[in-house]
Amino acid sequence: MKKFGSMVIEKKVELLKILYKEKMILLNTMGDMLSKILEDDENEDRTQDISDREEYRKILSSQLGFLYQWQDEILYDFDQAVMGVTGRTHPNIFRLKITLKEMKPQIWRMVDVPDNITFEELHDVIQALFEWGDQHLHTFLVPDIDGEMIEIGPNIPEDDDRDPDDVYLNERFEFVSEFLTSKRRHLTYVYDFGDNWELGIDLKEILEYDTDREYPFIVKGKRASPPEDCGGVFGYQELIDILKDPKHPDHEVNVKWLGEDHDPERFEIDLISLENTLIERRPLFDVMIDPDDLDMT
Repeated sequence: MKKFGSMVIEKKVELLKILYKEKMILLNTMGDMLSKILEDDENEDRTQDISDREEYRKILSSQLGFLYQWQDEILYDFDQAVMGVTGRTHPNIFRLKITLKEMKPQIWRMVDVPDNITFEELHDVIQALFEWGDQHLHTFLVPDIDGEMIEIGPNIPEDDDRDPDDVYLNERFEFVSEFLTSKRRHLTYVYDFGDNWELGIDLKEILEYDTDREYPFIVKGKRASPPEDCGGVFGYQELIDILKDPKHPDHEVNVKWLGEDHDPERFEIDLISLENTLIERRPLFDVMIDPDDLDMT
């Protein structure tokens, strides 16, 4: 009977997630449409009466302000509904170990995140953990029950570019907890398709929420992160060898690039900030106006 009750709760949460996704997709579409209108307006002929243009943009900014408010309401209502169904006052915590593949000795980070984060948020957390600048493309690779790969990323390929046998999902609307579970504990994150950094993400523990902590929370890590655009794993290993050899012709220029205090073996946890990595703290869609300047009336 207890198992049946758990199944009912899981099904209700699954339905809530579907409803949440549908609302967010609609919100995202509306936001992108308004943003595009504002962008087109910026590029239009300036012969239009200034007062008319200002009034027009004021109306558009007011609508964007409404969408920001709606976004907050959707997020709040979803969290409240899930807590009502599960009886929990906080989400569970996933302890993740994120390891740079093929690197010896290993470079890894361990981090605690709420189990209700999206893949878009997890991407932001990873970028912060490895001190990268989000300057390149990325994707998540998740095996389905048949062993086939599901690709979760920021952009779904156009129909002409899409492999009909592959599954593509938008990271903005997919929850990590739907793909990392007590039975399925591994997925892969790929960043910069040129350098091709592959990171393994492993669910190590499912913990209770600690009200004395702010999440995401860095637990520990090993070794310094490789810099971007250094040629991937093998390029970074070569770079480390150059740094160790003061007589190498490229030693001085690389020390200047990375800084004299750069130590590949040192992980400095205090230098990493995970602020602004959750969706509640930033806009859901791209806008041409600073949110602080929006007319919310």
